[in-house]
This record gives sequence, C-alpha cells and structure tokens, in this order.
Amino acid sequence: MGFSADAEEVFGELDAKLLLATVLLVLVLLGAIYRAVLVALTPLVVVFFAYTVAQAFIYLLAKGGETVSSNSTSILIVLMFGVGTDYCLLLVSRFREELQLHEDKHDAMRRAVARSGPTILASGLTVSLAMLVLRLADSGNTSSLGLVAAIGVASAMIAGLTLLTIFGRKGFWPRSGAVA
Repeated sequence: MGFSADAEEVFGELDAKLLLATVLLVLVLLGAIYRAVLVALTPLVVVFFAYTVAQAFIYLLAKGGETVSSNSTSILIVLMFGVGTDYCLLLVSRFREELQLHEDKHDAMRRAVARSGPTILASGLTVSLAMLVLRLADSGNTSSLGLVAAIGVASAMIAGLTLLTIFGRKGFWPRSGAVA
C-alpha cells in the first residue's frame, strides 16, 4: 500500500514535468519549422484539447470500474503529443500547399482535409486498434495502457481533423501572406 502511494506521487510529479518538457520541445520544433507563432501554437492547442477530452473519457471509465494505471496516463501525454502533432503537421502542410493554389481559405482547407484526411484517419485507426491489442496482455499496467492509448490516439485524430480546421489562414501569423 505504501509503495503504491509513493509510486502514484512520483508519477504525478513526473506527469507535470513530462508535460512541460514535451510542450516546450514541440513548441521549439514547430517554431523552427514554420517560423510563425500561431502555426507553432495551433497543434499544441489542438492536442491539449484532445488530451482533456481523452482524460474525461478515461475518468468516466475509471469511475465505471475500469482499472486505469497511473503509468498509462503518464505515457498518454507523450503519445498524444506525438501523434497529435504529427496529424496536425500533415494537415497544416497540405493546407499550406492548397493555399498556394486556391485563394479561398475554405476551399483550400476542404481540399487539404480531402487529401490528408484519409491518411490521418487510417493512421489514427490503425494505431488505436494496435493499442487495443495491449488489452490482451496479462499485465494490468500494459492492459490499462492499451485502452488509455487507444482513447488518446482517437481523440487526437478527431481533434486534428476537426478543431485544426478552425484556424485557417490566420494560423500563419505573423507571416500570413507567406504560406510557403
């Protein structure tokens, strides 16, 4: 009992540090790639929203009796920032290409989602299903990770395909005229 309480406390402290380190690393990388403030922040906002939604679902499952390991929620942070940022980068890159071809931002976003959406959807579903296979594990922590990770990846996928589209051309500030 004492060991579990100590482990929970340590992992709780690690979660905050891990989240901060992950956010800073992703922000620096995105800032270097896009050299635009909002483009660098946009995936972080999308992933944070998706993470919040995933945590709410996981909380409801835990309240319903599902065993959720603190280890799996720690891994969830990094996993979601990884896949969520990847999905956002794919869609933003396609949107930038489409903005060069189409002046109307709505048309450009529709085309970007039409062209990159199937890839994001296939990736999200594949990774989510692969994570669910972990439910077959004998280890409680590994089994818990399967469900938690699948929820997180699905949440990141859905947020990337829906929430990201709200930002449009404004997301390229301060270089909104330069989309390439």
